Amino acid sequence: MIPIGITGGLGSGKSTAAEFFKEKGNEVFDADVEAKAYISKSISIQGKIIKTFGNIVTTQNGKLDLRKLGKVAFQSSFDQQLLNGIVWPELYIVLEDKLNSISSQKGFFFVDAALIFESKFNSLFKEVLLIKSSKRNRIERALMRKTLTEKQIQERIKLQYTDKQKSALASHVISNNGSIESFTKSLDKYYQSIKKKFSI
Repeated sequence: MIPIGITGGLGSGKSTAAEFFKEKGNEVFDADVEAKAYISKSISIQGKIIKTFGNIVTTQNGKLDLRKLGKVAFQSSFDQQLLNGIVWPELYIVLEDKLNSISSQKGFFFVDAALIFESKFNSLFKEVLLIKSSKRNRIERALMRKTLTEKQIQERIKLQYTDKQKSALASHVISNNGSIESFTKSLDKYYQSIKKKFSI
């Protein structure tokens, strides 16, 4: 199975891209969902996080509160790096084990992850697709989810690599500033190209 990374900043459209490839019959690994699930299951990870950040990230009975953790971790690059230093090595192993378990299967395995380059996960993939979009479009899309304020969105964008930085590292770049139809056409064109490239 061919592992392909999908990355992009908050609100860029990478999740839409991942859903497109999923609808084509491919397996998709959502790194954000998997990371939260892993943290929820791992007592040792929870302990490390609570020890690092203190009771500011816990419930009244001392359990880890993921919502509080999210607010704290995105307050500064330092706090984000602290959290990533705990979670990323563990998630890398989870992803690597998953890739090893399906390596003999045919097809593509897409990994949807905002911080592929920041986390140095790109070494796991045959190539990485970057979805980029203007900052204004990204903020508008993120606001539509109604889970973050504009200030929180701006703070998270600041903590991620810029599109320019990511473009220099990506195997392929798709711009998502037009209609959904235009974006879908670009995704399909890319999909047909990698099917040809990897003979799938």
